[in-house]
Amino acid sequence: MVLVVCGGQVMANVLQIVPELEERVDLKIVAVTSPQLYEELRQRDPRKAREIFSDEDRQIAITLHNGWRGFLYPFLLPADHAGRTFGMDDFSRSGKPGEIYKDAGFDPAGLKQRILGALVR
Repeated sequence: MVLVVCGGQVMANVLQIVPELEERVDLKIVAVTSPQLYEELRQRDPRKAREIFSDEDRQIAITLHNGWRGFLYPFLLPADHAGRTFGMDDFSRSGKPGEIYKDAGFDPAGLKQRILGALVR
């Protein structure tokens, strides 16, 4: 079992029950400060990211966070989720919506390219 934990108090509470859990399961705990930082590591150094949290870990992970459940979704989604999820991660310049969407690749041509590119993975 892999517990993906975010939050100091949540971790403190988990650590209190670790001995009981380890009697029943082989346990790995991953402390998360920022899912975004982990996703950036996956892009920058995939080997190191897999050492921390492998695709096999992903299959048996349970996430614990005292906020929005989706905050830790990157640890539950399939390993290739980043290549199939598109969004605008950075602030853009000011301008007319059509110009901004084109610059970000979210105009019809850009979306078509992204979607077709994801299909060939």
